[in-house]
Order: sequence, then structure tokens, then C-alpha cells
Amino acid sequence: MSSQKNIYIIDNNSLNSKYGQCPTGGNTDITSQPSTLPSTFFQQSDKSYIFQNPEYIDKITKKYDEELLFPLKDGKINDYEQYIYLLENIIDKLKIQDISSAHLLLTEQEIISDREREILTEILFEKFKFKGVFLAKKPVCAIYADKNNTEKTGLVFYSGDSFTSVTPVYDGYSVRPFTRSNTYINIGGFNLLKNISEKANTLFTYPDNKIVFDFLTLYLNDFTDLSSHESITKESTQDRDEIKISNGITSFSISKQEILDTKVDGNIDIFDIASDLLNSSIDGLDAQLQESLLKNIVLVGRTTMFSGFKEQFIQKTNDQFKYQQPIKYFSSDGKINPANSIWYGASNLINSPGFEA
Repeated sequence: MSSQKNIYIIDNNSLNSKYGQCPTGGNTDITSQPSTLPSTFFQQSDKSYIFQNPEYIDKITKKYDEELLFPLKDGKINDYEQYIYLLENIIDKLKIQDISSAHLLLTEQEIISDREREILTEILFEKFKFKGVFLAKKPVCAIYADKNNTEKTGLVFYSGDSFTSVTPVYDGYSVRPFTRSNTYINIGGFNLLKNISEKANTLFTYPDNKIVFDFLTLYLNDFTDLSSHESITKESTQDRDEIKISNGITSFSISKQEILDTKVDGNIDIFDIASDLLNSSIDGLDAQLQESLLKNIVLVGRTTMFSGFKEQFIQKTNDQFKYQQPIKYFSSDGKINPANSIWYGASNLINSPGFEA
């Protein structure tokens, strides 16, 4: 597969999907689109029956005064019919001239059974007619994301919008099957922003509440830009740690540290959760392997991009695991957007020596 030039990559997450043709050298343009679907999709497609089925009721989430469907949620396929439509939409946008000669690398969801993997592979071959299909594990792609990191053994710490996980990777392979019980928890960035978003919804009306929520995410990632939102203004303190958001009528202040200190599960914060997951991920492994894994920790996911997250994570991890050699931390290649690190990791994996589907 690595010798082919007609290779495409799709990386789907609960909120956004990234897709594009695999570069043979250097970076390439990645297209991103929402992974969510409007609730009217099934109604317009004469599939409104789905809303009469109680099984799907809890899969509809209120957001910004409209209902959205989540084909992917909490690191797993939430609804196959919706997910296949999402894939069909993306593959159509890729505009592949001869799909029968094309290869596809699709990143797996973190929780997937062998049977689900088999069904998905059959659909990609039989429905879409790809010549070759490779389902890649996101943690493995993540460890390939930074070309400066030559080590392919380590722990991949992922914290996205809806869940957090830790996966051991040894020499480019997952050490053990992904288990929900001890290396995964359905808590992520949305939990950190929950109190703030509720406050924004109380103080602001649509669409200002949506703008505030989007801005907070950008603010936490240091990608702050409100130039296109005339209805919302911001005032930063000198150290830029606290910010005041206003629409001219009402306002509120928030600091980055306040968000990172949010108690997300009882009386614990996201770093307490990280500590527990790291311990669980290496529990029972050989002591020498544990040390090798802990010396190379890869951070990935939008929550790990929050300003100040990496520094606090490193401090607490170094205090928890004391080895003579320092732990190395990688987030992504500094030349690319960290949000795209898994996609670029997949392209680096494809272009690595000896890779075969």
C-alpha cells in the first residue's frame, strides 16, 4: 500500500472529520467538516422513523438551540446508519477519479469490536469499491505524528471533547486491546467547559452564546480571534490569564487556570483522572517495559491543547513517576495544527519504511 500514490486518509472524531489525499512528500491540504448531522436529515430523507425509536432518543443532543445527531460519540460508533452516511458524504467530496484503484486509510474509533471492524471493512470494499482498506488505530497514528520523535514506544494520552484515554504502544503496535474499564473514561474538554457554557447560555442568547462557546475553545488553545464577531468583545489582563467577554449589554470573566481546575467527576480534576489512567495503562506490564513507555508520552486531543494543560500535566506526571532519565513529551510536529496530528501521523505511518496494508 505504501508504494501506491492513490491513497486517501479519513480521520473521524465526534465533532469534526478530517480528510484528504496522503502526501508523498511534505504536507498537503486537509479538509475538515462537522461529523454531526442536523436532526432534519432523516426527516428529509424519509427516515423520520428514527425519532420514534426510544433507542435513539438519548443520541440526540441539544446544542445552540438546535438538535444535532452524533454518528460518533464517546470514542465509538454511535449509530451505523448515520456513520455510513457521513463516510459517503466525505468520500463523495474527495472526488476520487477511479475509486477501484484507490486505497483508504480510515482511523478506527477507540472502542470497536472485531465484528464491527469486519462489518466496516466489508462496507468500504463492497459499497464504496476501494481497492485496499486499512483501519488504523488512532494511538498508533498519534505516536507517528511528530517526525522529530523517533521513538515508537510510549504512552498515548488522548483527551478530546467527550472522553479521555491512555494507550500503550510498543514499537508502533498497541500493547493490549483497548478496554473501557481501566484506560478510558467518558470525561473530556466539554466537562471542563460545562459550567462556563451554561453561564454563557444564561447570559447570552443565540447566536452570541454559540460565539462565546466557540471563542472559549479558541481562547484555551491560544488561537484567539474575534475580529469577525462584532457583537462580542474581549478584554485581557496584562498576563492574558484572565479574560472578560462582553456583548455590550452583559459580560463575564474567566481565567484559563479556573477552567483547568474544574472538578469534573466528584472532587477530582482532569489531572487526577490522567494519573489514574496512566497507572492503569501500565499495570501488570513488565517493569522494564513500564519504564520505556513512561519515558515517551504523546499528548493528543483538543483538551491537551488547552493553554497551560501540557505544563501542569508534565509537572504532575514527573512527580508521580520518578525515573533517573527525564520523561519526554510530544504533542505534534510544530509545523502543523495540533488538531490534525492524528491525520498527519497516519500519513507518516503510510510513508514509513516497510508499511503494508
